Amino acid sequence: MNTKLLATIFRWIARVIGTTLVGLTLFIAIGEGMPNPFTQPFVIQIGFLALTLVLSGILLAWRWELPGGIMSLAGWVLFIVAERVSLRHSAFFILLGVPSLLFLGSSFLRRYHEKHKSA
Repeated sequence: MNTKLLATIFRWIARVIGTTLVGLTLFIAIGEGMPNPFTQPFVIQIGFLALTLVLSGILLAWRWELPGGIMSLAGWVLFIVAERVSLRHSAFFILLGVPSLLFLGSSFLRRYHEKHKSA
């Protein structure tokens, strides 16, 4: 398969999933009421920071895939470690990491295509 086409497919799947996750998270935060993160225990504050990194990275990756994907993936790993999430029981947390991997895959495939196109 053409690497440029595959990169485009990865990018658009990541955008759809990522935008859905950002929207769902904002919908829940508005509907439930966002607690003040500074009054929460330290571990919860780290979780808020990590979730902010994930969601901001997803939005950043719309324009800059590589930095946004790295930021989102770092936030996802921090979130999993801080909250001690068992990935066996939570599809949402697994799905939260998918857009960052797809954005990174798209970025690397586009770079590979550009490098080998000129050769």
